[in-house]
Amino acid sequence: MAIFANESQNITIGNNKTINSRNSGIMAWGDNGLTIHGNDIYQACTSDKGPQECISVSHSNDFIIIGNTVHDGFMEGIDVKNGAFTGLVSGNTVYNMIRLGIYIDAWAEHAYSIVVSENIVYNCLEDIRVNSENGGLIEDIKVRSNLVYNNTGCGIWVNAGGVKTADHPVNNVLIGGNFCRNNGEDGIRISTPENGKTNITLENNIVTDSGRSGIIVSDFTDGTATMGSLPIVNNTLYNNGLKDNWGCGDIFMNAGIATNVLIRNNIASKNHLFSIVVISDVAAGELTVDYNLIDDFKDYNEEITGDYWIKGNPLFIDAEAENFQIEAASPVIDAGSTMKAPLMDFSGVPRPQGSGIDVGSFEFSD
Repeated sequence: MAIFANESQNITIGNNKTINSRNSGIMAWGDNGLTIHGNDIYQACTSDKGPQECISVSHSNDFIIIGNTVHDGFMEGIDVKNGAFTGLVSGNTVYNMIRLGIYIDAWAEHAYSIVVSENIVYNCLEDIRVNSENGGLIEDIKVRSNLVYNNTGCGIWVNAGGVKTADHPVNNVLIGGNFCRNNGEDGIRISTPENGKTNITLENNIVTDSGRSGIIVSDFTDGTATMGSLPIVNNTLYNNGLKDNWGCGDIFMNAGIATNVLIRNNIASKNHLFSIVVISDVAAGELTVDYNLIDDFKDYNEEITGDYWIKGNPLFIDAEAENFQIEAASPVIDAGSTMKAPLMDFSGVPRPQGSGIDVGSFEFSD
C-alpha cells in the first residue's frame, strides 16, 4: 500500500497522489479522529493477491473522508468497513472502478452512524452499496444527495449478504435526495439474501433511465428472510426499464416477505413496461400504495395504481435536460398526502409550500 495509518489519534492524510499501488492507496485501521481529504488515488490495488480497497477505512471512528478523487482502480473505490462508526464520506469523486464506487459494510462487526453525502460516482460496476456481508449489524446509515450514473449494475444498493451461512442485519438506512441516472440495471435496489432488514426509507430520490427497475425491492431467499418498515415516498421516476423485459419499469415490489411497506407520493412517468408492480404474494395488510402519479398505466401483469392515484403528465419543466421540477399547472401540486412525507424536498425547500404536499421529489414554489 502507499499510505497506512494504524491505531492513530487525530491524524490527517491530505493532498497526496498515489499511483499504481499494489494494494490500497490509503489504508486506515483502528484510528480515532481521522481525516482523509484532497487526495488523488489512481490505479490502486493492482495486486492479484488479496488486494484491499483504494481508500480502505476499518475499525475506525470519528472519521472524515472528504474531497478525494479515486479513479481507474481495481477494487472498491472507498470502503468503510469492519466496525467503523461515526463518520462522514462526502464530496468525493469516484469513477472508472472495476467494482464498487463506495462501499459501507459492517462485515462481521457493528458499523453505524455513517453519512455518505454529495459524492459523484460514475462508470463503476456499481456505485454505492450498504451491506452486512458477514453477519455484523449495520445501522443508522444515511446515503443522501449523491449523484450516481453510468454504472454497469445498480446505482444504490442496500444489500444484506455475501456469506450465505450468516444472518445479515441491517437497520435504519435512509436513501434520500440522490440522483440516479442511466444505470445498467436498477437505479435503487433493496434486497434480502438473508435475515434481518428493517427501517429502510427511500425519499426525494430522482431515478431515470435505468436498464431495469427504477426502484426494486427483492427477496433472494426461499421466503424465510425478514424485511419490515419500508417507506418509499416522494420519489420521481422517469423513463426506467430500458431493457424492455421482466422487471423493467419504475417501482417493482418483488418481495413477499416485506411488511409495513408504503409507496406514496411518487411520480412514475414514461416507464417502458410498468409504473408500479406488486407481486401477488405480498401479505394482505402489509402494503399501502396511494397518492402516486402514474403517467401511462399499461396494465402490465401485476401492475397496480393504488388508491387516490393521479393520472396524467406531471409537467416537468424539462425532463430531457434533467430538470424534474414541476410547472405551475402540474396535477401533482397539493395532491399528495402529508403522512410520512419528508419535511423538505430534493432541493431543501420546506414542505408544504401550498395548501398540501406535492407529489414527487420537488415541492412547487412561486
